[in-house]
Amino acid sequence: MRSLTWNVVYYLLSLSCVISQENVNPTKLNAILIIADDAGFQMGAYRNKICQTPNLDQLAANGLLFNKAFSSVSSCSPSRSAILTGTPSHQNGMYGLHQGVHHFNSLGSAESVSSILKKHNIFTGIIGKKHVGPKEVYPFDYSETEENNSILQVGRNITHIKLLTRDFLNKTKDKQFFLYVAFHDPHRCGHTNPEYGEFCERFGNGEEGLVYYYHYYCLLNERHEFNLHFEIIELILQLEEMRLNSDFSIIEISGVTE
Repeated sequence: MRSLTWNVVYYLLSLSCVISQENVNPTKLNAILIIADDAGFQMGAYRNKICQTPNLDQLAANGLLFNKAFSSVSSCSPSRSAILTGTPSHQNGMYGLHQGVHHFNSLGSAESVSSILKKHNIFTGIIGKKHVGPKEVYPFDYSETEENNSILQVGRNITHIKLLTRDFLNKTKDKQFFLYVAFHDPHRCGHTNPEYGEFCERFGNGEEGLVYYYHYYCLLNERHEFNLHFEIIELILQLEEMRLNSDFSIIEISGVTE
């Protein structure tokens, strides 16, 4: 986990080495970190024959597929803190869930990828589920999360997520950027929004009173799992459309949550 976090930092900060050369007009280096909430191996890239995920499979074929990557801990906030700081929960202080009565936070001395990049004038953004704190440890220049939105809208509504991504890119213009997009799919929602079904399979399905949301899911082992390939490919197309003259790396992983 530490390697992933610091590789993002090194990748972006390497631009300073290029800028130091005279008469060089460098290509901007940017990074997008995409995280799925409780996603598993339900995709073709991991030899699943039931769920059809051609876009994710193509992303995996054109990049690096991890077969031996593990979450640092089987809980949401601690695993997210490890992803963003590169340190395990017992080192960064996030021992439990961040929200509500749990109220866990990382230590004030912890450093996250966003705080490090901000010090180097790299524009940082988060769209979707954050679920870590305090804000001083996890600062973002652009923030659209459950802290200031409905998690259903910033975490599951692909149209809204796409518009927020466009807004973020419009604000960066010629700036270097790091964008962290945290989908709330395919996490269950029966415990918080039972009206949408155990796994939010009824969220935005066109029924009266439900918000429109284009979703696709497959049935596996008698459980509904949202298929993220539509959401992620829409996001990638959005980025390619608006950033044709910049280089960016896309990292897609799954977070463990409760």
